[in-house]
Amino acid sequence: MRGMWVLVAAVATLVVVAPVAPSRAAPPTREQSCLTLHLTQPLTWRNPESGATAGLPPGVARRLPRTLLLGGGGAEAFNARYDYATRDGDLYFRTRKRGATPAGPWGAVVLPACFAGRIASIDADRDWLLVVTEDREVLTTSRADAGPERFDWSMRWGPILGFGERLRLPADTIAWSASSTTGAYRFRDATGGLRNTAGAGTLYELRAGGQRITYDDPWLPTDGSYELCGPREGRFRAAGIAAGGATVMVIGEHGELYTRTFDFDLSGANTLLLKYGYGDATPASAIRLPRAGWRAQPPIDRPLTSAISVVVTGLDEPQRLLRVAGRNRAGHTGVWQKRIDAARWNWVRSDEPLPGRPLSDDRRPAPLGAPATAAYRARIGDVEVEVPDLSVACSPATLRLRAPSGATLELPLHLVEAIRQATRGPGLDATPRGYLGQIEVPAAVRASAAARDPALRAVLDGPLGGRRFTNAPALATATALRFPRQCWSLGRDGHPPPPRSLQELLSDVLDLGMPVNLLTGGPDHAAPTPLTGC
Repeated sequence: MRGMWVLVAAVATLVVVAPVAPSRAAPPTREQSCLTLHLTQPLTWRNPESGATAGLPPGVARRLPRTLLLGGGGAEAFNARYDYATRDGDLYFRTRKRGATPAGPWGAVVLPACFAGRIASIDADRDWLLVVTEDREVLTTSRADAGPERFDWSMRWGPILGFGERLRLPADTIAWSASSTTGAYRFRDATGGLRNTAGAGTLYELRAGGQRITYDDPWLPTDGSYELCGPREGRFRAAGIAAGGATVMVIGEHGELYTRTFDFDLSGANTLLLKYGYGDATPASAIRLPRAGWRAQPPIDRPLTSAISVVVTGLDEPQRLLRVAGRNRAGHTGVWQKRIDAARWNWVRSDEPLPGRPLSDDRRPAPLGAPATAAYRARIGDVEVEVPDLSVACSPATLRLRAPSGATLELPLHLVEAIRQATRGPGLDATPRGYLGQIEVPAAVRASAAARDPALRAVLDGPLGGRRFTNAPALATATALRFPRQCWSLGRDGHPPPPRSLQELLSDVLDLGMPVNLLTGGPDHAAPTPLTGC
């Protein structure tokens, strides 16, 4: 959601504060420096401590890498123009080797007093460089491809429009990585065609023993509540994560590898700036959903570590290189590398120390974690309506319709968490979590014998309008799942849902930031259904 940064920056510069000119006064204290960074909005101005470089301290040069092939939330990172590395809490850089042009010499980046000497890990993608301090605070510069002389460090994250509070990595984060899609990136939608997005910066955090992936966007609440469903319906336990150009890769304890292209814009949630749709009625200018899920990558039958990288080689989605740290048959260190859509891995020797944690040599699938799902059910007229597998982040869920005759239909329920600016807790609780939902009736289901049951046919032709895709925004809590447009209220584990009035439902929708018009019309471009009679 960084596509409006330039507009926001201009307004912020004029309204919030005038640019700060460099001063010859005494250097700021750490507290003063942190306050300046907390008030600094990216792309508005350079704070007085930005833009300086220096030579290397004694003894550091021999500890910096000769060949840098891996990044991703560790001690090293790179983009197309620069290599970055952290040692002893400080930051170093050099121009990156490009073709026959060798890499430049390493130099030191003079850091603001707020985090000088306190860097624990870094990552970079395109124009974005993120550093995480020893107490898990996240700082960013949006000029990583322009060089340290133009850095614009900031600690600002979250609502409204990126003017929120500081961000800290959650305490249970075991790995993290960052992605930037500013520029003319193009991504494949459900049609297979390439589409542009608004451009987003995303920080992905691998948590809960590797089974949960949360993500932060500079404009979203910094509460760890937005999630990316992991492989195997969220049950896969990952040991490492890497990202670049919105392509996310995870590696498991037994070396299993999965990739998926995902950020807030691509998920279908950024309805403020982008258009989305389902099915053939989607306009050519819109991004067709649903997004493709995780893709298993070929196994590597060699010793590996948890250190992985996604390298962006071009602006189109397939232009990604995957890298995995490990050893070859002769025992040399390096990376296994391939293009994301290639069938075979190639070996690149580096003889650098291996980053990451050694993984098991067992290539059998590792045990999966427990599913984190909830079941909701209610009788609507003559039909039992059930969602047995609702997950906070995994889509589609199953919408099961059962007639008195026993005839049953199972329909995909596509769910995208709606954009919001209010903070909330993780998972499902008493605060409604809003989803932009679509109920799909595949042609094979509509043609099945069960669909000829009179009670089920009445649902398909009535609340679902006889269409393949039906707009079905949803509000989920720990006790109820409600579909306001269909006037359906389902209770958790078959218990009756607590009663809610239409006014309360609309209030919930507004508080969640879900546009009310999505209740009466939606991406299927069908005629609006009035919200009456519930």
